[in-house]
Amino acid sequence: GIEPEDCVFPVEMIDQGKPGVLPTDRTHVLQVAGSYTSPRGLTVGAVARYQSGTPLSRYYVHPIYENSGEVPVGKRGADGRSPAIFTGDIHMDYTFKMPNNLSAVAMIDVFNVYNNQEAVVLSENVEQALGSLNPDYGKILAYHSPRQVRLGLKIQF
Repeated sequence: GIEPEDCVFPVEMIDQGKPGVLPTDRTHVLQVAGSYTSPRGLTVGAVARYQSGTPLSRYYVHPIYENSGEVPVGKRGADGRSPAIFTGDIHMDYTFKMPNNLSAVAMIDVFNVYNNQEAVVLSENVEQALGSLNPDYGKILAYHSPRQVRLGLKIQF
């Protein structure tokens, strides 16, 4: 845990300039996509995507400017990683032939089919003000977007 004596410019700040992973680093990203169009005009497609989590670090208030989250303490990514994310999306459309060389395409897209809502952003600010611990440190600030459905109609001429 974090104790109040850990605040106000800890000794670990000496190594803040050392190399480490960047905050948005995702070591592993795998995406597989495919689609098929039938002779009758129905198209079906899918995308599966896996992304490893982003590194978690500890950030303190800058001792001069007093801005929170400015000074990384210890090696970047030393607090592990946020959860990995797996999502699947699907697409379907059907083309209707119309007179006078017109066609209408009805479509549906479903994003995040499995409705995975993993944490994507966690609070990494140890202090909220100089010498004052952040009670939200380590808590979830944002989740992956929930399932979304999009319907569409396109007229081609």
